[in-house]
Amino acid sequence: MSIDFQWIEEKITSRSISDEEKEALTEAVTITPLKQGGLLINQDEPGGKLHILYQGSVRVEREEQGNKTHIATANTGDVIGDMTFFSGDTASAHVTASSDSVVYQISRLAFSRLMKKNPDLVYSLFAYMLTHAAQVIRHMNEEHMSQLQYIMGRRV
Repeated sequence: MSIDFQWIEEKITSRSISDEEKEALTEAVTITPLKQGGLLINQDEPGGKLHILYQGSVRVEREEQGNKTHIATANTGDVIGDMTFFSGDTASAHVTASSDSVVYQISRLAFSRLMKKNPDLVYSLFAYMLTHAAQVIRHMNEEHMSQLQYIMGRRV
């Protein structure tokens, strides 16, 4: 399986990728196929990898005292593991495939190498990650406001 550069150009970078950048991505990115139910991230294990869901969907669940709580569902194009990627902390949740999926992964070390050799490409990747993070935060804020309104008796 190889990287779908057309998809990356259309969905991630919003620009053409040069042959040099394609070669750099080929060296940096690991392609991980997951069967439905397959584990991508295990809670409390070291992170340090950025995951972009190329195909499929995954379920994000936090486990406490043996009870799992559904946190989110991620779909094609979503970024996963960005908190541990940036912080170096352990994973805060389990991530399992809800359907057969394909994930593009990049380690912190590989990302650092990309930054040195391909800053324009990394800028595009950062812009995509920040846009995705902003959408997640906006969604969380909307849910929080809805819950507050419910608690206060003003059901929406």
